[in-house]
Amino acid sequence: RTQNINNEHDQAYLQFDFQEAPKLNDITIHLWDFDNRVYTYSIDVLSNGQWKNVFSNLQGRGIQYVHFQDMEKVRAIRMKGINTSDQQFHLLNDNLSFRYTL
Repeated sequence: RTQNINNEHDQAYLQFDFQEAPKLNDITIHLWDFDNRVYTYSIDVLSNGQWKNVFSNLQGRGIQYVHFQDMEKVRAIRMKGINTSDQQFHLLNDNLSFRYTL
């Protein structure tokens, strides 16, 4: 897995690319929770060569458990912070985990 931070045309996102193409249906992320800020974010998945939005405008803080319909041949996951209190998306990426099968 590789990790990229992109900022194209004011569309900043954090992207995780996979060398293998797993089947994916769960993501657990840990957002900054050392104060009272709440994040609004979206999650896109690159599956079978096309980006698909699996969640939009999720709101939360701390540990987030996201479950969605099985996606085949996932090559990448893209997370976008949409509305944050300080215009930054604070993901504690050492707590990022995926449950998948090859």
